[in-house]
Amino acid sequence: VITLGHFFSTEMNQPFLQVLFYFNGFLSVILTLSAFIFSANSTDNDSSYFLLAVVGLAISDLFLFMIYIMDFLDLRYLDNFLNILGCTFLVLHILKKQALKEKENNLLIKEKSAELDDKVVKPLEGAGAYS
Repeated sequence: VITLGHFFSTEMNQPFLQVLFYFNGFLSVILTLSAFIFSANSTDNDSSYFLLAVVGLAISDLFLFMIYIMDFLDLRYLDNFLNILGCTFLVLHILKKQALKEKENNLLIKEKSAELDDKVVKPLEGAGAYS
């Protein structure tokens, strides 16, 4: 049986790998907490898409370390599923933000054109150009 450990030349008991493992865990916790705070302070759906993307990718990362360290090969399908799900929610978040920005830009353009139409001086009827 070939495991993921066979593809790497170092063992997990190396000190730098343990530091990287804890650093990655710390960053995952910080990112998840910040996504939760962002989602709690916002009322639209795109913040929940971002939260689901971060949670999906963080749990996928956790499963990847379980596969690598403990050789639980059965979790690779769940890891792949969560990774794809997290990336899908991230793309949905980006698309919603882009659509919202386009909508705001269109409203701004309409407001500016209405302001310009109001400022245009209309000539008086019946008055010639040189009276």
